[in-house]
Amino acid sequence: MVCSCLKNAGWDAQATKQSDDQGAIVVTNSTFSAPAREAAATTGVYLIHHAQLVDTADKIFRHFKYS
Repeated sequence: MVCSCLKNAGWDAQATKQSDDQGAIVVTNSTFSAPAREAAATTGVYLIHHAQLVDTADKIFRHFKYS
């Protein structure tokens, strides 16, 4: 789903193999539990609702493009 959203927004995206590394970005179509929010706060993981995905990706792109 994440890959499809980014592709539809014009990004060159590819899905990668799922891992247990608690990646840098977590996306959901629901809400995050309190333990998930607490873990994110201490590990630097970004929690993103799927509705924010394209906007967040665009902000990241602009940050790296202009820095």
